[in-house]
Amino acid sequence: MINCTLCKHQSKSTAEYPCNTCRQYSNFQVKESDPLGLDQHTPGAKVDAGKPQPELVLRDMADAIAAVIDVATYGAEKYSPKGWLQVDNAFERYQNAMVRHKLKRDMGDNHDDDSHCLHLAHEAWNALACLQLYLAESPFQEDVCTECHK
Repeated sequence: MINCTLCKHQSKSTAEYPCNTCRQYSNFQVKESDPLGLDQHTPGAKVDAGKPQPELVLRDMADAIAAVIDVATYGAEKYSPKGWLQVDNAFERYQNAMVRHKLKRDMGDNHDDDSHCLHLAHEAWNALACLQLYLAESPFQEDVCTECHK
């Protein structure tokens, strides 16, 4: 593990490249502009047109995020905080866990017996874990959301 050259976040990438988080935002090829067409030097201008809008997830899906946070908190207490990052063959194992929770839900069981959280929230946590592991292991993210980042 090394520190990212831009944000100092720990990264598995090589020292000459920024971490996946920094690369993720640098993939957006959008010319910055004010959404109202104001010159950037005009008082009240904000050059944020075309930039990622995290509030579309954080605000609009707050209940779902809270349910996933409950799963993450349960897991951190049951095992260890951030311990999931050290699991051998993690991607495959979290995919299997996601499917096990889906099967339970498909059989009519809405809540996990151990955590009492929704199986669907466990599915979402496992999907996010798989996505995070994938992104962390994709050194150049050439195959990640190419249509979104044009």
